[in-house]
Formats: sequence, structure tokens, C-alpha cells
Amino acid sequence: MKKYIRMISALAMSALLVGTTFAQTGYASTASTSFQEQRQEGLNRILERLELKPEGEGVQAQMEERKLSEDTLVVRYSSPLSTQAHSQAGTTLQKRISSLGYDVVKIQGNAKMEDVIKRYASMSQVRSVQPSVPVELFSQRDPKSADMYHLDTLNIEEAWKLAGDHEVVVGVVDTGLDRNHPELKNQLIGEYNSHDPMKRPLADLHGTHVSGIIAAEAGNGIGGYGVNPDAKILSIDVFNRYYGFDYDIAEGILYAVEQEVDVINLSLGTYYPSPVLKDAVEKAIDAGIVVVAAAGNENTDQMKPYPAGFPGVISVGATNDANERAFFTNYGAVIDVVAPGEDVYGPAFDVDKHSTFDKLSGTSMSSPIVAGVASLLLSKHPDLTPYQVKYILEQTAQDIGEAGYDLTYGYGMIDPVAALQFDVTSIPTEPAMQEAQVTLQDENKVVLNGHFDAPKKEYRYQMAVEEGDLVQFVLEGTDLYDLAFTIQESSARGDADPIEVDETVAGGTEARLYEAERAGTLTVTVKDANGKYSQDGTHQFEFTAEKATEYKEDGLSATDPLELKSLPYSSASEGDGPLYLAGEDGDRDFFRFTSEEGEMVQVDVSGVPGVEVGIRVYMAEEFDMYYGDDSPFDEEMLDEGMGPYPMYTDQMYGVGEDKTLTFETFPEMEYVIEVTSLPLYFNDPFFMMFMGMEETLQEPQYSSHLPYTIEVKGEVLPPDEDGFPMMGGMTWTEEVIVEEEFIEQYHQSKEQQKEMILDWLLGGFIWFPDESYIEEIINAALPISLEEAANGYFQTGYDQDVFTFTPEANGLYELSWNKTETLQPVVEVLRVDEEEEKTQLTHIAYSNMLGIFDSSVKEPPTNVHVGLEEGETYIFIMTNQFGYGQASLDQYELELELVKENVQDSYWKNNDYEYAKPVPNYTINGNMAMTGSPAMFYYEAEQDELVGLHFASLKATAAQKQGLPDELFKQILPFAIVVEDTNGDGELSDREKENVTAFLPMYITDTEIKGSFQAKKDAGYFVIITNDSFYNGVQTTLAPYQLTVSSIDSSRAEDSPFYGRGSGKWETAGFLPVAAEAGKTETKHSLNVQEAGTYDITLTLPEDVDGVLTVYNEKGNVVTKVDHYGQGDSEMMSLNLKVGKYTIGVQDANGNSSLHAYRVKVVKR
Repeated sequence: MKKYIRMISALAMSALLVGTTFAQTGYASTASTSFQEQRQEGLNRILERLELKPEGEGVQAQMEERKLSEDTLVVRYSSPLSTQAHSQAGTTLQKRISSLGYDVVKIQGNAKMEDVIKRYASMSQVRSVQPSVPVELFSQRDPKSADMYHLDTLNIEEAWKLAGDHEVVVGVVDTGLDRNHPELKNQLIGEYNSHDPMKRPLADLHGTHVSGIIAAEAGNGIGGYGVNPDAKILSIDVFNRYYGFDYDIAEGILYAVEQEVDVINLSLGTYYPSPVLKDAVEKAIDAGIVVVAAAGNENTDQMKPYPAGFPGVISVGATNDANERAFFTNYGAVIDVVAPGEDVYGPAFDVDKHSTFDKLSGTSMSSPIVAGVASLLLSKHPDLTPYQVKYILEQTAQDIGEAGYDLTYGYGMIDPVAALQFDVTSIPTEPAMQEAQVTLQDENKVVLNGHFDAPKKEYRYQMAVEEGDLVQFVLEGTDLYDLAFTIQESSARGDADPIEVDETVAGGTEARLYEAERAGTLTVTVKDANGKYSQDGTHQFEFTAEKATEYKEDGLSATDPLELKSLPYSSASEGDGPLYLAGEDGDRDFFRFTSEEGEMVQVDVSGVPGVEVGIRVYMAEEFDMYYGDDSPFDEEMLDEGMGPYPMYTDQMYGVGEDKTLTFETFPEMEYVIEVTSLPLYFNDPFFMMFMGMEETLQEPQYSSHLPYTIEVKGEVLPPDEDGFPMMGGMTWTEEVIVEEEFIEQYHQSKEQQKEMILDWLLGGFIWFPDESYIEEIINAALPISLEEAANGYFQTGYDQDVFTFTPEANGLYELSWNKTETLQPVVEVLRVDEEEEKTQLTHIAYSNMLGIFDSSVKEPPTNVHVGLEEGETYIFIMTNQFGYGQASLDQYELELELVKENVQDSYWKNNDYEYAKPVPNYTINGNMAMTGSPAMFYYEAEQDELVGLHFASLKATAAQKQGLPDELFKQILPFAIVVEDTNGDGELSDREKENVTAFLPMYITDTEIKGSFQAKKDAGYFVIITNDSFYNGVQTTLAPYQLTVSSIDSSRAEDSPFYGRGSGKWETAGFLPVAAEAGKTETKHSLNVQEAGTYDITLTLPEDVDGVLTVYNEKGNVVTKVDHYGQGDSEMMSLNLKVGKYTIGVQDANGNSSLHAYRVKVVKR
């Protein structure tokens, strides 16, 4: 039964992590589409802010979270289950992966998943059961240029000279590829669709691009070339242009094994260690196949990606064209090597255009580069094992970070030339298992040491145990490496499933208190969790084992707590202890103290490796109602959760982490502090996901024989500076009589404030105060000046301090503050907007704004820059982020500085309809330096006409920066909105506010917007530009921009000749016609060829044009036509021309036009 319980506990955690990650990053079936799905949501917020009314449902979009499947389970069996057995469990069999011992089943009707899982758990042949895990593609898209920098960075052509002539097949387990692509049609040797084997894979952008990076054809005059153009591709579609689950990926891998490929590339992943996926990867590696996988794009080292994190897999992070870590790539101990992954150009597939080329970003692009290098290596040395290939690539990687192996770049940048030059005879043999017998005696600690100086090196220790023996294991290493160990119990009844202990990241301590279920042998295997090693022997570990026959007791309980006579208190200094959290069902220790003067109390508990410690605080009077002598509750009822509700709980999570809880007290009132290893039923998100499974509390990871210490200190803080927020109808500057009724009212108010502050801290400005709360904020706000810093405390949990400032000059201002371990302020800046009969607070900036796609774990900031307007009133709200709103005994200091005066552009003040500036007949050069303010312009139409719009955020020059930090010049993520003022009076009626046309960025990295609108005679048009910081995290930017709003004259697309530009060179420029007005889509240019020969023709395009280049002879017949490349990507052709007259036609592949001109250049060779 415990096997089942462990699975449920891990599953609950995974569901939370996976769901959160996918929600934040949006990397669903394809990461490149999630922003498109969410950009309308951003538009809605902007429209609401501008008091505009979207029409229809076109501006409505929802973000779809990717979660564990709610109706599909993956069942692992020791012997196959019958159809009847599945039916009895409440499921139907969908597919069987017999080679791995898994069934995929779907839950029938209204059966509950937990009930189905329980039925499977009762079947003897079931080893595990879990919901299927969604897997995502690890890519992003940023179509900017066709510069294949990765080929030069890695010196690929030089590597070709060192490669061999053995054919290598790479299995691309991905989406389908474009089988007709000119770069891939000769490279493809087979296809398979794991979703529906009867059907061919569906061509898709991701699989096409990944395959092209590996093996795009060389020398065909189209596009570029792959890392190994001699490699062959086996395309295995596991997504079917939708999404894939772990069993789909596993089947794809197994198919690659059956087809005996040499390399498998997996540019995909999940953050749950799916057993079926792990077994499939292990089978591939055992079959001698090199497996390469993307490390993920969440910009974090706190979540381990799979399959990249499985043993033996080559895990690849991403770099950019400066050989620096790409902004999106994961990092940490899971990274083996890195390769270019930002803005990688290669073959692509478009649903409308089909074969094309594009520029994508992601570790999805880095992984195939390494897979391509592995294929080059195998072309020279076909007998290399996966172990040997991994060793060579790691040993020959170019060191680009800190000296030697590091947690950013792993072993370094992949180096194909060095890998192909490596002496394969010097590869060390796979190390034998380091085995030892360990004798355990009661209360006797055994200390074992070792080091990892070669890949795959592991240490195996065996020790005899009796039934009920308790063994405390502890594993410690160095900061650069992530260690792990497994425990397997063997007895006369057979081997139990191994338990994997890998709770922390690099540098953390792993620990487990294991209770032997039967007399027999424990086998413990110590390893590096990611197969890392250091040949100089510096990767060392210490492993300790200590046996006991009963749980260690410290004697503390709810009915027998430790009385703290006075504060401060330290268990270490007082000699109380050792203190343990140990017991069959975990443990809860209790401490009591009486507040003398209403102090702010801080409780610090040292972390216990392997266990998550929690702190809770109760009012003693209520606590004694449950645990006192007269309590009506018996022990069984209390064990089932019928205990007192804590007044305070720590909101921090982390196995082995130190915990701190700070809380306010009332004078002469007694309190109970609980230190526990158990989750709080109604406060634990993991438990709530599987309500009713109380058995999860029986897990041994809730106990430890490692001691902890506790410190409690108190300090009387000065009264709250601003009396905000009010609690229970009183402010903290008032004297109150502490009575039971008041305390109840106070705690109700605190719970409401807690919910709001948590929402505020987690969501930034996504909260909506009512009028009375706005009035409370404004009345409480204390003035702050440029001359003197503001000092204060967070005197209560969920306290906020509020300040007000009215600038005397337009300018860039900086708010800065200090921080300590328990003092981590965040600041929101709001503008006070006085409207007709009410006052509003408009969000301007939030110091913790990261952008929706930035899930990285960062140090809390200590400053925020804002562009503020002279004469406006602003509110600064400070909250303590530590512990999600805890109080702190440390004093903060908030400073305000004017960094630079008059940073606004020449069009300011144009942030409202009444201030909109007329659109000039030239390009507008401006900035959006005034934080949170849109830029508004007004276009007057003198006739019915087509109007083009182009906005571009520009990179600032050194002269424009004037020594200011680069972070203040991050580029704008633009949203452009055009609102028709039908009667042209310069004002918008309610009806006119519905005349909205929006131009949205396609991708989060877009810095340009191009579009057009049909203007009506005598009407006016508000053109509004805004930056949506919710997505890109950029709130204040001085980056310059250019805006062009111009009438498009149909006569500008007239045909014209080429003009000579020197010997053998001709050029021309032109505009594409607007099909609806001109009745054509092509502009033509005449060229008189006076000398036969080979001519190179290049069409350079605006970013919004997908060009088509056609050459006609004198009779008007097509000589040749090219349309190889995508939007904004230059078209090129080379052809032999005879003497004569030719016409070169230019058009967009979709018949579109552009506000900007194109250029055509002809050069005779």
C-alpha cells in the first residue's frame, strides 16, 4: 500500500508544478502559439484602461493550462492485466506497451480518478499507476534574419573534413516534418505517426526546423545546410500537430529503437519524471542509441526537465550569438553541454505557404545541433557507445563560463571539431560499481566517503536490517553537483520497488529515514543525479547511515509542550534538546510562551534535510479547548484533523529549508508554537488535490532522526507609521482593549487582508480596490520627498505602508530600499486620477514585474524606475514579500531620487484623448518614458483612403543612453489601437468607442507592428500606442521608437526600369500594389541584358512581406520563379540569361502590400 501512497504524493506535487509552469510560460503544444492565444487578454486590459469597448468575441481569449490528464492513466504491471480487470477498475484499455510493461487506460463514465487508482492499487500485478503526463515542445519563435550564426560559431565546415563516411540515422521524435521541403526531401528515410500509425505524420514547423538543423541538404542552392547534411532522418510524429503525452513519446522512442537508429533527438519535455518515458529512454540507451534532449525554456534551475534529466541522456542548454546563456534556457546541474539556441535559422513549414525557412529560439534548437554533432562523431566512429559519445562531447566542450564545469554552461559549448579530433582510445572504460558491505549497529553512525571521477560511477552499499529497524541516511557533496541515492529492500519475499531520494538541487543535502518492512538487506546506491563527474577528484561526497530500533523522542507534545520562560529563547543556548521530528506518522512539537508587552515575535527553525518543516502559531486559550484536560475531543478525532485553526502559518515551501515565521502578539496573552513535519490539511495545496487520502500522512519522509534547533525572539516595534491597513475597525496607532470579540473580528479582517495581499504579491497589479479602500489608501499615505528617506517597519503580518509624492518636474525617478533575510519589500506605484465624481488609482509599475514568460527564480529587487509627470500625485505601496507578507523586526529605508529630468519626448503630453497630437506628414520619433502612459496621435482623413501604420521600437545608441543603465532601454512590446472618431470632432462618444481596430504583436519578442486601416472622408482616427508590461516585464523604458502613419497612394506601385549602379550591377526599388485598389498584386521592373551570362538577383524586403520573385522573357513567359523564404527574408536566385529584354516581377506570396519599399539588385558574375 505504501508504494501507492508514495506515487500519489509525488503525483500531487507534480500536478501543481506542471500546471503552474505551463500557465506561466504558456509552452503548451507549441510554445510559439501561447502568446498569440493570450495577446487578446492583454488587449482587453488596455481597452478597459482606455475606456474603449471591444466588439464581439474576437478580443476574448483564455489561457489553457496544461495539466496532468484527468481521464487517462498509465498502469505499470508485473504481469499483463486482463480486459476484465481494467473494467473492474473502472477503465477501458486504450493501448498496451508490452515491451515496457505498461497499459494506457481511459476512465469510464463518471468514475473518480482516486477511486480507480485505489482499485488498481489492490491488484497484486500492478506496480504503479499514474495520470498520463503532458509533454511540450521546448521552442520559441523570433523571425528576424537569416543569419545562420551557429554554423560559424561551431566551425561546422571544418568538422565535415574530419567526419567519416558511415551512414548515420537520427530519429527525430517530435512533430512531423515537411517531407517535400527541398532541404529535407532527400534526407528523409522514413516516417511514423505514434498517434495513428495508419496515417502519415502531419507536417509541422517544429519538427521541420529541428530536422533541418540536424541534416538540411548542402549544395542545393537553397537555404543553408544542417550540422551533418550526410545524416538521414527518421521522422517520428508524437504530437500529431496537437499535443503529446508521455506514452506517445515512449512509443515514438520504442519505434526508433526498433528501426535501429543511431541517435534520437528529443526537443521536448515535461517536469514530471514519467516512469514510462524513463523506461523507454533507458531501453534506447541500452540498445546503443545516443539520446539527446532539450533542457527546457523556463529560465530556472529549480525544476528538473525530463527526458533531459534521465540517466545517460545528453542534456542541452541554449546560448545566443554572443556565446552567452540565452535568456530563456534552463540551467543548473541538469545541463551537460550548451549549443546555440537563440534565433537559429533553418528550414520551416507554414500551413499556408508550406516549405519555407524561419528563425526559431529554444533549447529545442540547441538539442538537434548536439544530435547533429553526435551523428558526425558516429560517422567516423560508428562503434562508439552512448556512454563514450557523451564522454567525448563533454570532454571536448569549449569552456565559456567559469573555469571548468559550472552550473550555467555545464561542461561548455559543444565543439564538433575537437570532438572529431578526440583520441577515442583514451576513453576510460565504464567504471565498475563500487560495492561495499556495511555493518550497522544501534546508535552507531557509519561514515562513507567517495568521489565521482568518471561518468556513470556509482557506489553500492549493502547492509542487513531487521524488521522495524530505522536507518537515517544522509548524503552531502559539493556546491556544483546534485547528488541522489536509491534504497531497495530485499527479503525472503523478494525485492521491493526502489525508492529514489533526490529532493534538492546542486549543493543540497539529501536525507531519508527508512523503516525496514521486513528482515533482509538494504541496498543503497549513491550517485550523481545527472551523471556528472570531475576527473580531478573534486566531486566528493560523504554518506552516513545510522541505525535505531525506535523513533527518537524529544518528549514534546500538545499536552506536554516546552514552556518558554522568557524571550529571546534558543534551544541550542538553553541546552534543550536535541529536538526531533520523528514518529511513525511524522511529528509535532509544541512550545508555549506569554507575550509581555505585545511584542512582534520571530520564530526561526533550522531546516531538517529530507523533511519540510512547518511553523504554526495558536492562541493558547483556543488550543486548550482541543488539547486541555476538559477537551471533548479524543486522540482519534484530533488525529483526523479536528484540531484548532492556527492563527499564523509560514507560507514558505522547501524540503530541508530553514523556516521563519514572524507574527504580532497581544499583551499578556499566551501562545502556542507548533513545529511540525506534517502538512496542514486545509493549507496544503498538494493535499487538497487528493482530498480524503489521509494515508499520505503515513509517509516516512515526514520523519527524521536529524535534530533541529528553534530560536524565538521578540521586540516591541513602534506604532504603524500610517495606520494602514485598518484591522477590525481600528488602526494600529490606537489603543484598544483586547477582548475575545475584538480578537475574533481582528482575525476575520486579517484573513481578508491576507487573501488580498497574497493576490497582490503573486499577481502584481491584478487587484481591484473599491472606492472606500481607495479613500483609505489616499488618507493614510505619508509624504515622501527627494531630500529625506522614509523609515519604517512592517509591524504586522500583511502590513502595507503607503507613501505619496507629487513631482515638481517631469523626469525619471528611482525608488530604492534595503533588504535583509526577513525584509524583502516590493513596491507598487499608482497614479491618483481624479475623475468626474470619483477618484481612481491607476497602476503604473510594480517592482517584482518579471513578464508572464519569465519564470526564473531571482533575488528580490531593491529598486524600481518610473517616469513621473509634474503635478500628478502618485502613491507608493510597500509590502514585505518575505513569507508572502510576514512582518519583520528589521527597519526598512525607502529613498526617492530624481535620476534625470525631462526624459519625455517632444510630443508629450499626449497620454489622453484631449491631448492627442496631430499626425505629422513625416515619421514620428518618440519614446514612452512616462511610465504607464500611452502615446496618442490623431489622424484626419481628407478623403476616403487607405492608411498604413508602422511602429518600431529601436535600440538606443550610446549617445541616447547618456550613461544610464541598459535596463532602462529595453524594447517595447507594442500594442497599436486605432479608434474611429466618425464625426471628426476630436472626441469619442460611447458609440464611437466601439470603433476599435487593434494591431497586436504575433510573438512576445516582436518590437514592430505593421498594419493598415480604411479611412473615411472627414473622419478622425485616434492612433494609440502602448506597451503591455504584463507580458514582457518592461514597465519603464527610455527606448526610442518610430511611428509612421501615412496615406497609401495607389500610384506609387507603378512599374519602373532598373538603373545601372556600376559595371555589371543594376538596382531598382518599388512598392507593392494594394490589390483591392490597383486590381493587381505584382510590380514589374524592366531589365535590358546586353551580355549573356550568369546573373544573381536579390530581393530585399520589408519585414511584413513574404516576397515572390519572377523573371519573364520578352514574350511575357515565365523564365523562373522563386518563393523559398518567409516573411521579411530576402529572396535570391541565380540564372543564366541570354541577351534580350526581361521583366522582373515582385509580389507578396499572399498578395499583400506594405507601407515600405522593397529593393531588387542584379549582379552579373
